[in-house]
Amino acid sequence: MDKDLRKIQHIEETPLIRWNKNEPNEFLQQFVEKLKSLNMILSTNTYVKGTNKVLARIIEDAQNQTMILLIGMTGTGKTSLVNALLKRTVLSTKMAKATAANTMIRYGQKEEVKAYFLDGQVASFDLNQVELFTTSDTFSAEILREHLDYIEVYVNNDLLKKVIFIDTTPLEPITDESAYVKESILNRADDLYWIFHCETKPTEGELKLLEKLQKRKVKPLAIINAIDINETAYDQFMAEQSDVLSPYFRKMLGISVKNAEEAIVSSYNDEKWQQSQFDSLLQEIEKSQDSQTDRVYLIIERFIKWLKRFQTEVELIPQREPYLSAYNLLVQHQLAKHTESSRKQIENQKLSTYEKEYREASLVFKDVQTLYQLLQVISNNKHFKSYDVIVFVEYANDYLKAVREYRTMHQAYKHEYNQSDAQQRHLTGIGLLKNMFAHEQQNEQLSKSIEKLQALQASIEQQYKKILELETQLFNEYVEVHKHLNNVANNQLVRILNKVSWIHTERKNKHQQLKTAVVQLNSFNNIVEAKEFVETFVEQLIGQEHLIVTKRERASLIEILVKIKGIRLSHQTLIASAQIEENNDEVSKTQAKLYAKYHLQLLKLTPDDMKSEIEPPPALIQITE
Repeated sequence: MDKDLRKIQHIEETPLIRWNKNEPNEFLQQFVEKLKSLNMILSTNTYVKGTNKVLARIIEDAQNQTMILLIGMTGTGKTSLVNALLKRTVLSTKMAKATAANTMIRYGQKEEVKAYFLDGQVASFDLNQVELFTTSDTFSAEILREHLDYIEVYVNNDLLKKVIFIDTTPLEPITDESAYVKESILNRADDLYWIFHCETKPTEGELKLLEKLQKRKVKPLAIINAIDINETAYDQFMAEQSDVLSPYFRKMLGISVKNAEEAIVSSYNDEKWQQSQFDSLLQEIEKSQDSQTDRVYLIIERFIKWLKRFQTEVELIPQREPYLSAYNLLVQHQLAKHTESSRKQIENQKLSTYEKEYREASLVFKDVQTLYQLLQVISNNKHFKSYDVIVFVEYANDYLKAVREYRTMHQAYKHEYNQSDAQQRHLTGIGLLKNMFAHEQQNEQLSKSIEKLQALQASIEQQYKKILELETQLFNEYVEVHKHLNNVANNQLVRILNKVSWIHTERKNKHQQLKTAVVQLNSFNNIVEAKEFVETFVEQLIGQEHLIVTKRERASLIEILVKIKGIRLSHQTLIASAQIEENNDEVSKTQAKLYAKYHLQLLKLTPDDMKSEIEPPPALIQITE
C-alpha cells in the first residue's frame, strides 16, 4: 500500500515529473537556502513577525529529521509507545493524567526540555522536569501550561538521529461527533501514526477527523496496540473495524507495547520482542524516514500556503498603521509645498513682530524716573493691571491730585499776599508786614487781608498733612507693587519667547513628524525587497522542469505570483520626491538673538523718586496789638 502521506488519485493532480533518488535532497537543500535568504530579509520587520515565524518553522522542519506525529485517544498507549521505542522511560505514563502538552521528542547529546510559550519565549529545563509540562497536576504546572505552545524533549538516542516523534495531547472529543488536533502541529508532520487500542472501537470524533484528513490526501499508518491481550486480539479488531478504517489508512499494523517493554526489561527477550511486532514498526519508521519526496511535497505545500499569507499581509500594508498615516503625511506635505513658502513668510513676519515686542517689553521701565511716568507705563500696558496695582494707582492719583491742589492753594496764598501787600503800600506807603507791626491803629482793609491769608494758610496746612498721609499709604503699597511689576515685566518677556518657541516647536514637530514618517516607511523597505525576492524566486521555481508539484499547485503559484506583482508599495518614490529639507533652526537663532541682545531693565524707582517736591506751608501771620 502507498506509504505517502498524500495519496494522488486524479490524473490532473499528478506531479509533472518523478525524481531520481538523490534529487529531492538536492532540491530541498537549494530550496531551504532560498527560504533562509528570504527569512533574513524579513527578520528586521516586526510588522510581519508572525508571518516570518511561520517561514522560520518551515525552514526548520525542512532541515529536521523526519517528523512522525502520533495521534490517538486517551489510554491507547502513545506515550508508552515512545518510551518503548527509546528503550527507556523518558515521558511520564501516569494513567491518572494524560499528556497535557504537545511534545516533540528529538535527538540531542545534551538531554533537556525546551518549553516554547505562546508569547515567543523559550525556556530550558532539566530532562527530569518533563513531567511538569506533560502530566503534573499541581497548580503551578497548570498555570505554566496555560501559556505553553509546545515542548521539545532532547534525548541522546540513535533512533532520534533519523526521526522526531511528536506526542500529541489526546484526541479528547470536542462533541460526540468531532475531535481536534492542533493545525500547527499537524502541518509540521512528515508522517502520521494513528494509535488505537485493541479493545476500544474508534469514536465518531476520530472518524470525523479521519474524513477531514482524507480530503487533504493524508494517509496515516494505523497502529493497533495491545495485541497481547489474547492471540486473536488483532484479528478480532480487524474483523470488526477493517471495513470502517481501511479507507483512511495506508496500512494497519498490530503491536504490543507491553511485550516490547517486557523484552527491554528482560535484556531483550527475543520471544517477547517478536511478539511485540516492533521490528515491523521500526521498518515502517525506516520507510517514513527514507522518502524525501514526501517531505518536498509537504514543504512546498506549506510554502504555497505561506505565500498566500505573505501576499495577503503585503496587500494590507497600505491600508494599515503605521504605513497608512506615514504615507498620508508625506502626501499632504507634497500637496502643501506651494503654500509652504507663504506660511514661512507669515511666520517670519510674526518673528519680527515678536522681536519688536520683546525689545519694547525689556525697555518698558527704562525712562521711568517719576511716579507720573510709572502711572503712564501702567496705563499703557494692561498686563501690569492687578488688584494691588489698581489700589496703588488709586493712591498715586489721589497723592498727585493732592499735590496739585496743594500747589494751587500755595499759588493762591502767594497771590493774595502779594495783592494785600501792594494795596497797603498804595494806602500807607509801607508793605503789609510793616503795617502789621506798626503801633498805630490798623485799618479795616488790613484786617480783612490778614484774616483771608490766615484762612488760606490753615487750608494749606491741612492739605499738607493730607499729602503726608497719602505718601505713607502710597509708599507702603509700593513695596509689593514694585516686586510685582518687575515680575510681570519678566513674565511678559517669557510669554513673548513662548510665542517664538511655539513657532519653533511647530516647525520642529512638523519636521520630526516627516522624518519619523520617512523612518516608518523605510522600515518597510525590506518588505519591498522580500516582495521582489519572492517574485524572482517563484518565477524561477515555476520555470524549473523538475519541480515536483501538481498542476493545481503550479496554477496556485502562478496566481499568487500575479497578485504579489500587482501590489504597489510606492513609498520609496514618494520619499524621494518629498525632498524633506533639514531643519535649519531659524527660530532657535531668533531665540538666541533675543536673549543676547535684549535684557529686562528693572523698575528702579524708589519712594524718594516718587515724592513730589513741594514748598512747606507758609508761616501763620500773627497780628500784633
